[in-house]
Amino acid sequence: MATETLNPFSGLGRIVTGDRFVGRQEKLNTIKQRVLGKEYSNIAVIGLPKIGKSSLVWECLMQNRESLATDKTIVFYYQIGSTRNSFDFFKKMVIKTDEEFSEQFDDDKYKEFALPIIKEIKETTSIEDLTEYVEQYFRKIRRWGYKVIAILDEFDRAQDIFELADFQELREISYEPETKICLVTCSRKTLSEIENKTKDGKLSNFARIFTDCPLQMFTQEDVMEYWKRVSHVFPTNNEHKELVEFLVGSHPWLMDVVNDYYYCHKDESQEEKLNGVKLSLMQALDEMVSTLEKENLLNAAIQLVVGPFYDVQTIQIEKLLSYGFIKIVPIDQKKNLFNGNKMGAIIGDNSYVCFSDFSTLDLYRRYYADIPYVGIWSETENELRALIKTYLSERYSDNWENDMQLFLTNNLPFRGFNVNTWSQNVQQLKDNMNNMISTFPTMRGNHIIDFTLTSQIFNIFIKWDWGWFGNVFQGLKQDWYDKFDHLTKVRNPVAHNNPGNIKAEMELARTYCIQIHQCITNWLETHPTATS
Repeated sequence: MATETLNPFSGLGRIVTGDRFVGRQEKLNTIKQRVLGKEYSNIAVIGLPKIGKSSLVWECLMQNRESLATDKTIVFYYQIGSTRNSFDFFKKMVIKTDEEFSEQFDDDKYKEFALPIIKEIKETTSIEDLTEYVEQYFRKIRRWGYKVIAILDEFDRAQDIFELADFQELREISYEPETKICLVTCSRKTLSEIENKTKDGKLSNFARIFTDCPLQMFTQEDVMEYWKRVSHVFPTNNEHKELVEFLVGSHPWLMDVVNDYYYCHKDESQEEKLNGVKLSLMQALDEMVSTLEKENLLNAAIQLVVGPFYDVQTIQIEKLLSYGFIKIVPIDQKKNLFNGNKMGAIIGDNSYVCFSDFSTLDLYRRYYADIPYVGIWSETENELRALIKTYLSERYSDNWENDMQLFLTNNLPFRGFNVNTWSQNVQQLKDNMNNMISTFPTMRGNHIIDFTLTSQIFNIFIKWDWGWFGNVFQGLKQDWYDKFDHLTKVRNPVAHNNPGNIKAEMELARTYCIQIHQCITNWLETHPTATS
């Protein structure tokens, strides 16, 4: 009787071990050199959920713990996600070390000292006594020539259960030569971010004793090895590989998600399989979007990939790139994806897309699909900026800020007008300009007006000189204030979370953009000297 071929993707969602683990050679070498080298130092593996952090450290360390034991090295794995408090954390650190030690070594000297101290650790209710016992335990092991490597998975949990003293205690155990153990953390956040969000809000210097190891998508070599590994039980052609690349790029777990679905639904038509797997991918992308939102990165990702682009910070770009959620591509490549339309940020000759074409289009679908507002926004904004430049050239000198401040001081627009508030708005514009230039140096030399946002265009300029701008925007100033206020709110792509209203709000924004465009166009016809 023939044996049915086993599904090579059946372990979906679990730690990948043994023959199922592929690629990541560069990261494996990084961990080995850092952790198993002479320095025996700490490393922090950082990446999005399900990117393969746990599998990486398991393959590098836990998979080899028996051979490492011959060098008197103890390796244990501790998933701290469900740990209730730091008190339990430090207890389990010792208990797990003891379990692994007892499995690998038969050392009477160890048993003689360890059994009593572990009994005290289990029974104590004092955090001061506990930390003293923990330090004593690791000090003894260190003196006898043993090394301890602690893999701390889901370390993001530390921000909920640790206070400053807890980070400092863990740092001391790992840092002091007499107690020295090696820490390998896995988290989606950097250790500095985790420290910054502790319960007491205080900052330790725990992160300084680590080297970061960011984990992204598969490399091209990893992808080739992946397909080679499954080819004997899951024959694929180039068409299928191209489909997987379109759907998930080189995301290791999502590649398994797609292939597992296709393996389990062999008898379905191509259309049925594609529809089914897209549903699975949508759920996975929901989790990614939720993670980015928690990390204050979702807004930046939307601006970079689909726009409008206005206040992305350099550190946000670096984090999104280090996660591998976005990547840089030539402008034409991205335009082809959007049927020739320009979307999102364009910096020099490059633009940004998500890790796969499907995820790029999904991000667009979630926030801008069928909403025509975005298509005309850049044009409208540029028209407004050109209008402000004309206004400044006609009303003030090159030193327009001082001229305008003096004019507003001597000719108060209304009773109670505060010049300081106006100056603060101008300073915010300058800060915005400096931040953008810092992020994108190629913008250096642009006019300061090129960096204005919708609210600044109205609050710094239009609001205070309706005598001039009223000739452009026909009607009441209050009506236009309401329109610009609406555009300001809608400009934030994730400001409105009610799916029932977002489309209507952006349709209204589109209407206002058309009105602005028409007003400026009509005004230009009678104002030939204006900047176009």
